[in-house]
Amino acid sequence: MEAYSFPVNFFATLIAWLTPIIFFPVLGRNDSFTCKVLFMGILSIIFFYLILDKKIPLERIGWKKKESLAIKFYTLFIVVSTVFALDPVMAFVGYTGRLDGLLTFFFYFAIFFMGHGCRNLKDSFFQGIALSSLIVASFTISEALGYRPYTNAVYREIRFLQPVSSMGNRNFLGTYLATTLPFHFYLAFERKKPFFYISFFTVAGALAIAQARGPWLGAAAGFLLYAILLIRSGRLKGKKLWIIPLLCLVLIFALILLHYFVDLPFITRFLSIFRDMKAFLIHGFDATKAGSHRVFVWKKALGIVKHYPIFGVGPENMQNAMENLFHDDVVRELGRYLNYDKAHNEYLNIAVSSGIPALLSYLLFVGLCLYRGLGKIHNPAYLVLFISLFIYLVQAFFNISVPNTAYLLWLFLGIFSGEKGLATENGYNQRKESPNLN
Repeated sequence: MEAYSFPVNFFATLIAWLTPIIFFPVLGRNDSFTCKVLFMGILSIIFFYLILDKKIPLERIGWKKKESLAIKFYTLFIVVSTVFALDPVMAFVGYTGRLDGLLTFFFYFAIFFMGHGCRNLKDSFFQGIALSSLIVASFTISEALGYRPYTNAVYREIRFLQPVSSMGNRNFLGTYLATTLPFHFYLAFERKKPFFYISFFTVAGALAIAQARGPWLGAAAGFLLYAILLIRSGRLKGKKLWIIPLLCLVLIFALILLHYFVDLPFITRFLSIFRDMKAFLIHGFDATKAGSHRVFVWKKALGIVKHYPIFGVGPENMQNAMENLFHDDVVRELGRYLNYDKAHNEYLNIAVSSGIPALLSYLLFVGLCLYRGLGKIHNPAYLVLFISLFIYLVQAFFNISVPNTAYLLWLFLGIFSGEKGLATENGYNQRKESPNLN
């Protein structure tokens, strides 16, 4: 292994394993974001330093590849939108409670190249992600049962009303759990490690407890695609097909237990997805209450894009634009003013904050990363990484980008599109041709 393989793989591993479970007050702030941003920032600065000091060559991290050029264009648009932002300081640092401005984006930028420079990550990489996910899920279930020893002892100034674990919000919690759930199945089914069936059901139960509908939709779409690709690849056939109905039965049983022990309104919450979908299909953007007012926010966000189509209003500046443009409309339609600071759709939010060109460059970047990696999904490790990315990208239609979860997208895109980022083990050899998905 090259001398610089260790630091790149090591940084990527630390980001993947430790970021989700870092949860403590820092710099006088009682939130779940600052500690994670600080951790990612420290590793990113060290990573940049090693590159500048030529300890890690630019060729190693794929600096000149097409997807790398696309992310540079996207970065340029974000920088320009920050300069012309309604509030440049907020655009750079981020909203007070979230710290998701340009500074944090530079950390995502570094994390992508950490992933892009990885070589031959072993199963232990996925195992660490799964164990971190299990810790977050176990804490979620503990909170649902009424036990919060850590938060009550450490976060004395605040009380969380819902199970949010180390993520600070049920939507962010749901995004994290849904994105990491496929790794548990991969380790159990593909790598024959039965313990991860237990962790799979634990994380799935915590995902149900989170009551976040966007991640539910993402997970459902992802596992449906996963099953189809496994069947078409021949790895899920004959006697192995029993795993699908069995997992479904066990999940249903687990949901019944959750409903009994923690009074989980899962069915009501699940059916509300179809109720809101029906309202949107009938009334369109006039269905203001659909999606917990997401449709209303989308309508106003599109209005902001019409006013600021080229450079947007600046990262984390949607709240300023909402108040300037739609204060009276919000009061008239909702009865009071609510400060919406994100579009609750990651793609639409990019257009709002940085303009339509930035959104197009982002979509080009993601598309190039996926295209680069699709030829390797005959390898089960790359396939599960693709499913995880797919889940995140689907749920992103309904959620917002925050430091607690966004790093997963950037890290996984880097690994997926990189050269030999994942090891090929147990007879799965790299092939140049793409699998037959037709």
